[in-house]
Amino acid sequence: MIQRIQTIFLFISFALCGLLLVINPIYAEFDYVIDGAEYQAIFLFWSSFGESISGRAGILSFENYWWNFILLILSGSLSFTSIFIFRYSRIQIFSVLISSVFIGILGLKLMYQYIDFKNKNVDSLNYELNAHIFWIILILALNILAVFAIQLDRRSIPQNYFVFPKA
Repeated sequence: MIQRIQTIFLFISFALCGLLLVINPIYAEFDYVIDGAEYQAIFLFWSSFGESISGRAGILSFENYWWNFILLILSGSLSFTSIFIFRYSRIQIFSVLISSVFIGILGLKLMYQYIDFKNKNVDSLNYELNAHIFWIILILALNILAVFAIQLDRRSIPQNYFVFPKA
C-alpha cells in the first residue's frame, strides 16, 4: 500500500532522479593544456563543455549526452510507477530492479566518460571527480532497500489478502 516503507524509498529515488534532471550537477572537472593554451572541461550528468582558460577565448566544445538523460527519466519513472503497483509485488520488484539496472548503466557511463577523457593524450594539470557521482550509489541503495521491503511485506501478507470474497 501507499503507507508502507518501500513507498518512501521509491519516492526518494524518484525525487533524486528528478533532482538530477533539473540540476544537472558537475561530477568531474579537468584542467589541461593543448599547444600551450590552457583549457578546462566540465562534465555534468547529461552534458559537458570545454572552454579556454587562457590564450584563446570562447567555448571549445559542448556536448549533450541524451542517453544519460533518457536513463535518468526511465529510472525515475519506473520508481514512481512501482509505488502504485503494490498489489502485484512480483511486477513491482521487477520494475524496481529494471530501474536499478538503468541507474547502474548510467553510473558506468559516467565513469567511462571520466576515464576516457582522463586517458586521452592531453597534458592534464588537474582533474577531480566530485561527490555528485555518489548520488547514483544512493539511488541504487534506495532501490535495493525497496526490493527488500517489498519482499518482507510480501511474506507478512496472507496469500489470499487481495482476493475478493465471493458473494
